[in-house]
Formats: sequence, structure tokens, C-alpha cells
Amino acid sequence: MKTSTLPLLPVLLAALALPACSGASGSDGEPGTPGPAGPAGPQGEPGVKGEKGDPGEPGAPGEPGEAGPAGPQGPEGPRGPAGPAGEGVNRACAPGMWPLSPGTCIDTIYEERADEATPMSALAASPAPESGRLDADGLVAEASCTARGLRLCTIDELQRFNQCMQERYADRYPPVRLGCYHQLPSLEDEPDGRYTSVRCEFAADMFPSADGPTPKLRHTLVGMLVGGPMSAPVADERGYAPLRRFVPESDNCGGGVFGVRCCADL
Repeated sequence: MKTSTLPLLPVLLAALALPACSGASGSDGEPGTPGPAGPAGPQGEPGVKGEKGDPGEPGAPGEPGEAGPAGPQGPEGPRGPAGPAGEGVNRACAPGMWPLSPGTCIDTIYEERADEATPMSALAASPAPESGRLDADGLVAEASCTARGLRLCTIDELQRFNQCMQERYADRYPPVRLGCYHQLPSLEDEPDGRYTSVRCEFAADMFPSADGPTPKLRHTLVGMLVGGPMSAPVADERGYAPLRRFVPESDNCGGGVFGVRCCADL
């Protein structure tokens, strides 16, 4: 006799359901391996621009760079317009002076008194201020030239003029002699000309004096040796008329009578 199984089915299902309802819950398992990155999403919209910050402090200056090579020379610019004509240079000597060179003139005669334009403050050095007599140091002589806008001549300039004076006495000297920039007129051509050779005259050159315990500088006195006409230079066998340096007390200076002639620069 067959036994039916259908009535047992509900019992089996109920038995299977009981452990699921009454058992404890299980723990989480280990995380799985990350999956591959997905594609990038679309770019978002830009955010709002923030406010401008305060400027920072200037940095330290950098080292100067090396100079670069010089560039090529540029083209020459156009020539500018010609300037106005300049005034001519006056190369003529004033009356009473003679050209020693293209740029120098000299008095043709010497003076034994200071020029009337010499200030009284300068004449204080004179032994006789009221007469303008020249002092032994040459201070009044220098002031006399300065008052005329001129200067004392150098020894070399006085020597050159003394040499030029031989042109006026050509019959007295050898034919070979030093020349002159401009020949002076002879006695025949100008017998009344105002020309005097260098006697005892002050020069711009300074020389220390030996007077007293403390030497001092004074303008040098130069002139010709006494022995010939004072209007003519005294030449040697070479035809040269050398000047000599005198002391103020020299007989060649007439016992303290000094002369001065001035020079001008053109």
C-alpha cells in the first residue's frame, strides 16, 4: 500500500524556515578590489574671481648685465648750416710798441717812472710815491704794466728786443747776427725814432736776493754792460748783444735808477 508524501511538504518547509529566523546576523566581508576609474566628468563652470591682493614689496635689484657688442656706425648726418663769420684777430701792436713775434709786442723805450694809471696802493712800495719812482724789488714796475693792461717782459723777450736793436746800427756790427721778427728801421731811415736798448730794467723772472738774513724773491734786473752808447746795444765778436743780471746797487743801474718796459700778448 502506497504512502502519500504530500502532507509532509509543509512540515519540511517550516523546519527549514526556523533556523533562518532564530540565528545571529553575519559580519561584513572584506572590501572588494576597487574597480577601474571611470571617465572624467564634464568641466565645471569657473568660480567667481576673487579681489586683487595688496602689491608685494619690490625685490632687490639684479646684477647689471654685460655690455653688448657695439653696433655698426650709423650714417653721417646732414651738414649743418655755416655759422656767422668770426671777427678778425687784431695782430697789430699799439703805438709805441714793436712786434717781437706774431703774438707778442714790446715797448720800444723804457720808462724810469710808473705809469700815471698806477694806483696809489701799489705806489706805496716806491721810495718816492709822489714821483712814481720804481722800487728795487720791481713791485712798482709790475704794477705799472698791470695798470696799462700789460705785463712785465721776460728776460728772453728783453734779450730778443736788444738783439733787434742792432738793426738800427747795422754799420757797427758783423754781418752775421741773429735776426729779428720785424726789422727795426735804421738810423738813416728813422733818425728820430723812439727806440732804446735794454739798460737796467725789470723782467718778469724772479731771482732771490741775498740781502739780510732771510733772502726774498724780487724781479730780476737785466741790462747791458756800460761801455758803449746807451742808445745802442753792446755786441761781442759774434754779433750777439747779451744782457747781464744786475744788482740794484750796481753802477750799471745808475745808483738805483731802474727802468721798466712792458709786453703785450695779442
